[in-house]
Amino acid sequence: MELDNVQLGNAVGEAVSLGYFKTFCEKNDTGEARQRIRTIYGRTVDPIETTQNMFQNEFGVTLSASEADRLFALITAFLKKSPFRKPVENAGRKALLQTQDYHCAICGCDIDIHAHADHIVPFHYVGDELEHNLQMLCAGCNLKKNASLDYQVRYLQKLI
Repeated sequence: MELDNVQLGNAVGEAVSLGYFKTFCEKNDTGEARQRIRTIYGRTVDPIETTQNMFQNEFGVTLSASEADRLFALITAFLKKSPFRKPVENAGRKALLQTQDYHCAICGCDIDIHAHADHIVPFHYVGDELEHNLQMLCAGCNLKKNASLDYQVRYLQKLI
């Protein structure tokens, strides 16, 4: 699978954002911490600026507005996530397979309806709260990816 410079830049940006998000989740994975974050966002007029300030103050990271927007969506899902998975019906699987031209989203091998429905950003972090967060993977790629946010970096290493 060959990527052009724009695709590679987008993939690197997503890997960086997921790394920030992982750090955020590890630091705030208690009920008390989640309530603190809910309170912060509940008082804000500009959630993007709040996200930028939070990451600057807590992690020393300067985020662009688009990075902050992506992280705000991830954080919102993290705060709302349900412990129960929604089933992926056959119609949803077929739609994903058609979108992916019946190829694994990671390695590109041929797959069918029996392939694994996978959360791009793992369920552990965001539940089923994100739209367009499912992809179809072959069994091998799904087992390697597991509930990891680091898969994007490992995937990029193969491409470079």
